[in-house]
Amino acid sequence: MSSTETSFDLDSTRARFYQNLFSAHTSGQKIIADLEKLTSCYGYDITAIIILFQKYSLSGRVELETKSGQINAVVFQEGQIQFIELSDTDTRIGTMLVNHRFITQQQLEQALKEQTGMPIGAYLVQRGIINKEQIGSVLLTQSRTRLSKLISDEQFLIRLKDSDTKVKSSELNIEQFYLLVHDWILSKFSTDWLNAHYLEYYNYTVTVNFKNFRDSDAQKYSVLSLFDANFLEIIDGQRISDLALLFENNKNLFKAIHFLMLLKWIDIQPSQEEDSYELKIKHIYKLIMNKTGLDLAYQLSLITKQDANNIEAIYEELQKSFLGPETLANEFKLEIDKKVLNLLINFRNIKNTASKNEVAPDKKAAQPKAVDVRPIKSLLLAQRYSEALALVKKHKDSITSVSCLQLYSAWAHLGLSLFKGTQIAPSTLEKEFLNILPEDMTAPDYHYVNYMLLKSKKHDSQAETALKRAISADPKIKDYPQSKGLFGWF
Repeated sequence: MSSTETSFDLDSTRARFYQNLFSAHTSGQKIIADLEKLTSCYGYDITAIIILFQKYSLSGRVELETKSGQINAVVFQEGQIQFIELSDTDTRIGTMLVNHRFITQQQLEQALKEQTGMPIGAYLVQRGIINKEQIGSVLLTQSRTRLSKLISDEQFLIRLKDSDTKVKSSELNIEQFYLLVHDWILSKFSTDWLNAHYLEYYNYTVTVNFKNFRDSDAQKYSVLSLFDANFLEIIDGQRISDLALLFENNKNLFKAIHFLMLLKWIDIQPSQEEDSYELKIKHIYKLIMNKTGLDLAYQLSLITKQDANNIEAIYEELQKSFLGPETLANEFKLEIDKKVLNLLINFRNIKNTASKNEVAPDKKAAQPKAVDVRPIKSLLLAQRYSEALALVKKHKDSITSVSCLQLYSAWAHLGLSLFKGTQIAPSTLEKEFLNILPEDMTAPDYHYVNYMLLKSKKHDSQAETALKRAISADPKIKDYPQSKGLFGWF
């Protein structure tokens, strides 16, 4: 099915697909049937798809087509990820082996000329140029990086196909995948997206599966440390609507619920109590009150599961599913109505103007320019952290696709605290570090920034380990700004 044959509208089929995560009575056949009905999804939904494939030991090829027609895919064999196909060049095995300094560019070019039909990694192992541990390490990094690139707010056309491949190129096991899910939720899942996603489950009750949970898990996953130690006892038996009210000032509530739900540590089921329309409407109002234009359209599209370009459909869905007669006189409903109607009028005006000029609105939009992050790193290495932060902010405001910006933001804040004596709250430093994107967590600089965080927390032994790991990955890090005496080990 081509991208011209199917719209990117996200309808109730996707909501039914998510019910499979909550239900204890779902079968593998029903998962497959629901997936075959699903024509489009968000990149964020891929985590749920992977977990369901693993849970029910399913096989198949999940194809994800972008709006530009590029085909990505995740291939499963009995629940295990066999490999991930991605339309890029920087995550090819040969390129990554060179970047990890396991082989030279000349060795790669020679191997590409010589190997016939055999995967390049297997060929290099066979020739004794690299060992199995090295190719395993790179395959794991490739899987993490490729999945991290897919997990986003991008919308895909989705197709499920049979796959008879027996070739395994992924080293990502279930435990490593759970850790990656945790990192995604902390750093890549926007609070707005999760808040909007859970609107349809406001009248659902949480049940904690204590038998699936171990105390050691709480120490492994940082998202759980954002709450009190008895967080699970607090949420057990509570409705989502009541929890939203109870944790109103904690933006991480839905991140924690989403993570716990994906790992099946909690279930959510429809409540027998009357739905809380008033709270739901207030929640929608809070989500959209500071947004205008395209930002408002996007947020409303998340709430209604409609195409962000179809404001008429968004407004109709809001009236039907969220702003019903129960909220006829609600002040928040009136404000929401006003904002959406103004948005609708503006979009119609834009369409009319574009139609007269015979140019589509998006054709006039300037293409984002590539961001050169090298000046930021130069400032960081020169310990000019405030200037580096200003440059990071400038680029963050203009483009969001450069992954290392958050890594550099954390580096600058930690540098100010550790080397310049600037008073920054430990919670702020921790948050900056937790928001680093998963695709940056294999870079040598990440381990250096981790050393800075651990050193600022006075965890000297762990800081030493992180720094040694950074230098092992890139010896140039020995020349980075250092805390007195730390580099005496080398």
